[in-house]
Amino acid sequence: AVRKQLIEVDTKSIENITGASCVRTTSAGWYYPRYLVPTFAYLDLVLQDTPISDAGVESTLRRSVIEVDNLTGREEDKLARLDARFARVTRFLEYLSAEEAIEGKAFGLSHHAVFGEAFMPSIVEKFNRETAHIVTRVKENREKYEEGFGAYEVTGAPEANWFEDTESGRNDTSPTEQPDSTQSEKRRRES
Repeated sequence: AVRKQLIEVDTKSIENITGASCVRTTSAGWYYPRYLVPTFAYLDLVLQDTPISDAGVESTLRRSVIEVDNLTGREEDKLARLDARFARVTRFLEYLSAEEAIEGKAFGLSHHAVFGEAFMPSIVEKFNRETAHIVTRVKENREKYEEGFGAYEVTGAPEANWFEDTESGRNDTSPTEQPDSTQSEKRRRES
């Protein structure tokens, strides 16, 4: 933690805590566990690189990574991808919570002043709040999309960002593209 600059010691060593009587958390050391670690995006990424000692959990998580990767980027698969990702992170957090409990008992940490408080319940609680927020936003955006585009429907790959007007049959390859006269006027003002 000293080498990664997550903590500082009163000896000003940047190698280890040997001889230190005081330790202080750096701003990065404070930020990572409080804000980064409990986020869905972070947890979804690190679960793929975290060593798992339970073969059943490892197999479940590996299958879920493959399952999500096999879902297409089509609009109708987005919710299925999101649900699969939420499920695998939830399973990962269950595993980490169980491991924390096992270590707590094995090392008698519940009576320790510094290490006695479990940190997984806080991570799980923040993750659950964030996923509830994400689900709410996805639903709101879907409703907004349906209201805002009415007769328009997405066709083609999402990254193509083009829409087809189903009534006129017109395709717009660049919905933000301005008519030539407007673009000429804009270039004239910029020069």
